[in-house]
Amino acid sequence: MKKIFLFLSAAFALTSAFAQSKAITSTTFDEASLAAHEITIEAPADIVIDLWDDYWDDRYDVDIDREDRNREREVYNAKGVTVEAISEKQVDVYSKVAEIDDNTSKVSLGIGLGYDVYASADNFSSSYNTAGEILSAFEPYFYQKYYGEKLSGLKEQLEDARDEKSDLESDLEKSNRRIERWEEDIVKLREDIEKERKEISEARSSMTEQTTKVQQLESDVREMEQLFSRWKQ
Repeated sequence: MKKIFLFLSAAFALTSAFAQSKAITSTTFDEASLAAHEITIEAPADIVIDLWDDYWDDRYDVDIDREDRNREREVYNAKGVTVEAISEKQVDVYSKVAEIDDNTSKVSLGIGLGYDVYASADNFSSSYNTAGEILSAFEPYFYQKYYGEKLSGLKEQLEDARDEKSDLESDLEKSNRRIERWEEDIVKLREDIEKERKEISEARSSMTEQTTKVQQLESDVREMEQLFSRWKQ
Protein backbone atom coordinates (compact mmCIF):
# COMPACT_ATOMS: atom_id res chain seq x y z
CA MET A 1 0.00 0.00 0.00
CA LYS A 2 2.86 2.39 0.79
CA LYS A 3 4.31 1.88 -2.72
CA ILE A 4 0.92 2.61 -4.29
CA PHE A 5 0.55 5.77 -2.19
CA LEU A 6 4.00 7.01 -3.21
CA PHE A 7 3.25 6.24 -6.88
CA LEU A 8 -0.04 8.16 -6.80
CA SER A 9 1.58 11.05 -4.94
CA ALA A 10 4.30 11.27 -7.58
CA ALA A 11 1.74 11.08 -10.37
CA PHE A 12 -0.30 13.88 -8.81
CA ALA A 13 2.80 16.06 -8.35
CA LEU A 14 3.79 15.61 -12.00
CA THR A 15 0.35 16.07 -13.54
CA SER A 16 -0.74 18.97 -11.35
CA ALA A 17 1.97 21.34 -12.60
CA PHE A 18 2.68 20.90 -16.32
CA ALA A 19 5.80 22.61 -17.57
CA GLN A 20 5.99 24.68 -20.72
CA SER A 21 8.28 23.57 -23.50
CA LYS A 22 11.67 25.28 -23.68
CA ALA A 23 12.76 27.11 -26.83
CA ILE A 24 16.10 25.93 -28.21
CA THR A 25 18.06 28.01 -30.72
CA SER A 26 19.43 25.03 -32.59
CA THR A 27 18.86 21.29 -32.39
CA THR A 28 20.15 18.65 -34.77
CA PHE A 29 17.71 16.18 -36.31
CA ASP A 30 20.25 14.11 -38.25
CA GLU A 31 19.81 15.81 -41.64
CA ALA A 32 19.09 19.33 -40.37
CA SER A 33 19.86 21.71 -37.53
CA LEU A 34 17.05 24.09 -36.66
CA ALA A 35 15.37 26.00 -33.88
CA ALA A 36 13.16 23.77 -31.81
CA HIS A 37 11.31 23.28 -28.56
CA GLU A 38 12.22 20.75 -25.90
CA ILE A 39 10.41 19.22 -22.99
CA THR A 40 11.46 16.71 -20.34
CA ILE A 41 9.29 13.70 -19.52
CA GLU A 42 9.83 11.65 -16.39
CA ALA A 43 9.54 8.23 -17.98
CA PRO A 44 11.68 5.71 -19.91
CA ALA A 45 12.38 6.63 -23.53
CA ASP A 46 10.83 3.51 -25.04
CA ILE A 47 7.47 4.35 -23.45
CA VAL A 48 7.69 8.01 -24.50
CA ILE A 49 8.49 6.91 -28.06
CA ASP A 50 5.34 4.83 -28.34
CA LEU A 51 3.10 7.55 -26.95
CA TRP A 52 4.75 10.24 -29.10
CA ASP A 53 3.64 8.24 -32.15
CA ASP A 54 0.15 7.89 -30.71
CA TYR A 55 -0.05 11.59 -29.87
CA TRP A 56 0.47 12.71 -33.46
CA ASP A 57 -1.89 10.09 -34.78
CA ASP A 58 -4.64 10.86 -32.23
CA ARG A 59 -4.44 14.65 -32.26
CA TYR A 60 -3.36 15.51 -35.80
CA ASP A 61 -3.85 12.32 -37.83
CA VAL A 62 -0.17 12.46 -38.77
CA ASP A 63 2.05 9.42 -39.09
CA ILE A 64 5.51 10.61 -38.09
CA ASP A 65 8.10 8.43 -39.79
CA ARG A 66 11.02 7.11 -37.82
CA GLU A 67 14.27 8.05 -39.49
CA ASP A 68 16.92 6.73 -37.14
CA ARG A 69 16.94 4.75 -33.96
CA ASN A 70 19.63 3.65 -31.56
CA ARG A 71 19.75 2.71 -27.90
CA GLU A 72 19.44 6.27 -26.64
CA ARG A 73 17.18 8.10 -29.07
CA GLU A 74 14.51 7.96 -31.75
CA VAL A 75 14.51 10.52 -34.57
CA TYR A 76 11.38 11.30 -36.62
CA ASN A 77 10.96 13.16 -39.88
CA ALA A 78 7.47 13.66 -41.28
CA LYS A 79 7.84 15.42 -44.63
CA GLY A 80 5.03 17.27 -46.36
CA VAL A 81 2.30 16.67 -43.79
CA THR A 82 -0.70 18.81 -43.00
CA VAL A 83 -0.92 20.24 -39.49
CA GLU A 84 -3.47 23.04 -39.74
CA ALA A 85 -2.65 24.34 -36.27
CA ILE A 86 0.87 25.14 -37.52
CA SER A 87 0.26 26.21 -41.11
CA GLU A 88 -2.29 25.99 -43.89
CA LYS A 89 0.50 24.69 -46.10
CA GLN A 90 2.24 21.38 -45.77
CA VAL A 91 5.12 21.33 -43.29
CA ASP A 92 7.98 19.08 -42.30
CA VAL A 93 7.79 17.89 -38.71
CA TYR A 94 11.18 17.15 -37.15
CA SER A 95 11.22 15.50 -33.76
CA LYS A 96 13.20 13.16 -31.61
CA VAL A 97 12.99 11.39 -28.27
CA ALA A 98 16.30 11.07 -26.43
CA GLU A 99 17.11 9.17 -23.28
CA ILE A 100 18.53 11.27 -20.45
CA ASP A 101 18.62 8.44 -17.94
CA ASP A 102 16.67 5.25 -17.27
CA ASN A 103 13.57 7.14 -16.21
CA THR A 104 13.93 10.53 -17.91
CA SER A 105 13.51 11.46 -21.58
CA LYS A 106 13.79 14.62 -23.66
CA VAL A 107 11.42 15.32 -26.54
CA SER A 108 12.40 17.86 -29.20
CA LEU A 109 10.20 19.33 -31.91
CA GLY A 110 11.06 21.60 -34.86
CA ILE A 111 9.15 22.67 -37.96
CA GLY A 112 10.30 23.00 -41.57
CA LEU A 113 8.28 25.16 -43.97
CA GLY A 114 10.05 24.39 -47.23
CA TYR A 115 13.47 23.58 -48.58
CA ASP A 116 16.00 24.78 -45.99
CA VAL A 117 13.33 26.98 -44.37
CA TYR A 118 12.63 26.43 -40.70
CA ALA A 119 10.36 28.09 -38.17
CA SER A 120 12.07 29.96 -35.35
CA ALA A 121 11.44 32.76 -32.90
CA ASP A 122 12.47 35.23 -35.62
CA ASN A 123 11.08 33.56 -38.74
CA PHE A 124 7.59 32.16 -38.96
CA SER A 125 7.30 32.74 -35.22
CA SER A 126 3.59 31.86 -35.18
CA SER A 127 4.31 28.37 -36.48
CA TYR A 128 7.26 28.11 -34.14
CA ASN A 129 5.20 29.12 -31.10
CA THR A 130 2.41 26.75 -32.09
CA ALA A 131 4.93 23.93 -32.26
CA GLY A 132 5.88 24.80 -28.68
CA GLU A 133 2.23 24.63 -27.65
CA ILE A 134 1.85 21.28 -29.38
CA LEU A 135 4.87 19.95 -27.53
CA SER A 136 3.65 21.36 -24.21
CA ALA A 137 0.29 19.67 -24.76
CA PHE A 138 2.08 16.36 -25.18
CA GLU A 139 3.02 16.40 -21.48
CA PRO A 140 -0.54 16.07 -20.07
CA TYR A 141 -1.41 13.71 -22.93
CA PHE A 142 1.54 11.51 -22.05
CA TYR A 143 1.01 11.47 -18.28
CA GLN A 144 -2.72 10.81 -18.62
CA LYS A 145 -1.98 7.82 -20.85
CA TYR A 146 1.09 6.69 -18.90
CA TYR A 147 -0.41 6.94 -15.43
CA GLY A 148 -3.83 5.92 -16.72
CA GLU A 149 -2.35 2.59 -17.83
CA LYS A 150 -0.49 2.24 -14.54
CA LEU A 151 -3.67 3.10 -12.64
CA SER A 152 -5.62 0.51 -14.62
CA GLY A 153 -2.93 -2.02 -13.81
CA LEU A 154 -3.06 -1.14 -10.12
CA LYS A 155 -6.85 -1.38 -10.14
CA GLU A 156 -6.61 -4.83 -11.69
CA GLN A 157 -4.05 -5.81 -9.05
CA LEU A 158 -6.31 -4.37 -6.37
CA GLU A 159 -9.29 -6.30 -7.71
CA ASP A 160 -7.22 -9.49 -7.83
CA ALA A 161 -5.97 -8.84 -4.29
CA ARG A 162 -9.53 -8.22 -3.08
CA ASP A 163 -10.69 -11.44 -4.73
CA GLU A 164 -7.80 -13.33 -3.15
CA LYS A 165 -8.57 -11.71 0.22
CA SER A 166 -12.22 -12.70 -0.16
CA ASP A 167 -11.20 -16.26 -1.01
CA LEU A 168 -8.92 -16.36 2.02
CA GLU A 169 -11.68 -15.00 4.25
CA SER A 170 -14.04 -17.68 2.89
CA ASP A 171 -11.41 -20.37 3.50
CA LEU A 172 -10.81 -19.07 7.02
CA GLU A 173 -14.52 -19.04 7.74
CA LYS A 174 -14.86 -22.63 6.51
CA SER A 175 -11.84 -23.66 8.58
CA ASN A 176 -13.27 -21.98 11.67
CA ARG A 177 -16.60 -23.74 11.15
CA ARG A 178 -14.80 -27.08 10.81
CA ILE A 179 -12.82 -26.38 13.96
CA GLU A 180 -16.03 -25.50 15.82
CA ARG A 181 -17.63 -28.74 14.66
CA TRP A 182 -14.53 -30.69 15.63
CA GLU A 183 -14.47 -29.00 19.02
CA GLU A 184 -18.12 -29.95 19.49
CA ASP A 185 -17.23 -33.47 18.42
CA ILE A 186 -14.33 -33.47 20.88
CA VAL A 187 -16.66 -32.40 23.71
CA LYS A 188 -19.10 -35.16 22.75
CA LEU A 189 -16.29 -37.69 22.47
CA ARG A 190 -14.97 -36.68 25.87
CA GLU A 191 -18.45 -37.17 27.31
CA ASP A 192 -18.67 -40.58 25.64
CA ILE A 193 -15.20 -41.46 26.92
CA GLU A 194 -16.18 -40.45 30.47
CA LYS A 195 -19.35 -42.49 30.18
CA GLU A 196 -17.38 -45.49 28.97
CA ARG A 197 -14.89 -45.09 31.83
CA LYS A 198 -17.74 -45.13 34.36
CA GLU A 199 -19.17 -48.23 32.72
CA ILE A 200 -15.74 -49.85 32.80
CA SER A 201 -15.39 -48.96 36.49
CA GLU A 202 -18.80 -50.42 37.24
CA ALA A 203 -18.01 -53.49 35.14
CA ARG A 204 -14.74 -53.99 37.02
CA SER A 205 -16.59 -53.76 40.34
CA SER A 206 -19.14 -56.29 39.14
CA MET A 207 -16.34 -58.41 37.75
CA THR A 208 -14.74 -58.61 41.18
CA GLU A 209 -18.03 -59.65 42.76
CA GLN A 210 -18.66 -62.19 40.07
CA THR A 211 -15.16 -63.60 40.35
CA THR A 212 -15.65 -64.08 44.09
CA LYS A 213 -19.06 -65.66 43.50
CA VAL A 214 -17.64 -68.00 40.83
CA GLN A 215 -14.80 -69.04 43.13
CA GLN A 216 -17.24 -69.71 45.98
CA LEU A 217 -19.58 -71.71 43.78
CA GLU A 218 -16.66 -73.71 42.40
CA SER A 219 -15.68 -74.57 45.98
CA ASP A 220 -19.26 -75.48 46.86
CA VAL A 221 -19.51 -77.66 43.78
CA ARG A 222 -16.34 -79.54 44.70
CA GLU A 223 -17.56 -80.18 48.26
CA MET A 224 -20.93 -81.32 47.02
CA GLU A 225 -19.32 -83.64 44.51
CA GLN A 226 -17.32 -85.23 47.30
CA LEU A 227 -20.44 -85.72 49.43
CA PHE A 228 -22.33 -87.06 46.49
CA SER A 229 -19.61 -89.55 45.54
CA ARG A 230 -19.35 -90.76 49.12
CA TRP A 231 -22.98 -91.84 49.17
CA LYS A 232 -23.04 -93.11 45.65
CA GLN A 233 -24.02 -96.77 45.39
